[in-house]
Amino acid sequence: MVGSGTRAPWSRSVCAVLLVGALAARPSMGGTPAEVDSPEAFVRTVRAAFEKYLDTATRLCGTVREQSGPEDGDELWVDAKIRIKQNGRYGYLEEWRKDYGIPKPSWQVLLYGPAGFSMLGKTADGNWYVSEHIKQWKAVRESCWILSYYTATGYFPRTGADWSVAATWWSDTVEVRSVQWTELDGRRVLKATYALDHPLERHVGTAWVDPEWMWAIVRREERRVEDPERVAVTTIAYDEAFRPAPVPEVVDVRWPGKGEKPDGWWRSEFDFRIPDEPPKDEEFTLAAFGIDPLRVSDEPAKRTIWLWLGLLASLLAAILWWARHRLQQKSELAHDQREG
Repeated sequence: MVGSGTRAPWSRSVCAVLLVGALAARPSMGGTPAEVDSPEAFVRTVRAAFEKYLDTATRLCGTVREQSGPEDGDELWVDAKIRIKQNGRYGYLEEWRKDYGIPKPSWQVLLYGPAGFSMLGKTADGNWYVSEHIKQWKAVRESCWILSYYTATGYFPRTGADWSVAATWWSDTVEVRSVQWTELDGRRVLKATYALDHPLERHVGTAWVDPEWMWAIVRREERRVEDPERVAVTTIAYDEAFRPAPVPEVVDVRWPGKGEKPDGWWRSEFDFRIPDEPPKDEEFTLAAFGIDPLRVSDEPAKRTIWLWLGLLASLLAAILWWARHRLQQKSELAHDQREG
C-alpha cells in the first residue's frame, strides 16, 4: 500500500548533502517572505530550507512519463517511461525510451546502492549486466543528480531534457542577479533573475518562486546567451496531496523554433507516492538484479585504459610486422634482380 505517509526521521547521508538540486522551504523555514528581499537572502533561505524537503524527495517512488515533439504535428521526438524507487538512502531510476521512433536498447537502470554507482543494461535474453560501476565520490554525486532532478524538479533553474547540466541556485555556475515580489495568477511570488554559466549550458533566465510551495519554481523563462530573442517557457504544477512539499505533478516546456526547426514542446507527468513500508536496502544491490557483485570491478576507467593500451599495442605490432614484411620482400626482390 502506498500513500503520502508520515515522515520518517531523516539522517543526513552523503547523498542527502550532495543531492544538489535544491530550493525549498516553508516560509517559516529559513526565512519569511518579508525577509527575502535580496539575492543573498534568497540564496540563504532556499539553501537552508531545502534540507527540510529532502525527507520527502529522497523517499518518493513512482513513475514519470516524458514526451516531446513539434508544436504542429503528431510525431514524437521523445517518448520515455521512467520508474523511480527510493528509500531515503538508496535509489534507482529505470528508463525505457524512444527517440524519433527508434527504441533505445531495452530498459536501462541508473542505480545508487550500497556498492556504489552503477549503470545497468539488459541483454537480448532479458538478463541484466553492468555497463559501468564506479565506487567513487564523483559517481555518487552524479547518481544523486539523477534522482534529485526527478524528485525535486522545481528547484532547478533549468529542467527538462537537460537535467545533466542543471545547477542549484547556490552553485558557482549560477548567479542570482535580482529578486522582486510580484503577482502571478493571483499569487504573491518572488521573481528572481539569474544567469547560468555552465560549460555545457549558458543562458539567462527569470524564475517565479512560490513560498507557499516551499520556495519552488512555478514558472521560468530562459534565453540562451547566443540567441536572446528565443524564449523557452516552463511551467510546473505540484501534487496537492503533498502540499506544501513541492512534489512535481506536471512540467510543461515550450520553446520557439529556429530556421527550419519548428516550435517544440516537452511534457513530463509525475505519479509519486511514499510507500508505507519503504523498499529495503537489499533492493538496491547488484544481486537484486541477478548480478554477482564479486565479478564487477570498482574501476572501469582503469579497465578501459588497459583495453585501449592493449589495442594500441596490437596495432603497433601489426604495423611493425607489416613494415618488416615489406622490407623483407624488397630485400628479396633486390637480391633476385642482382642474381638475374
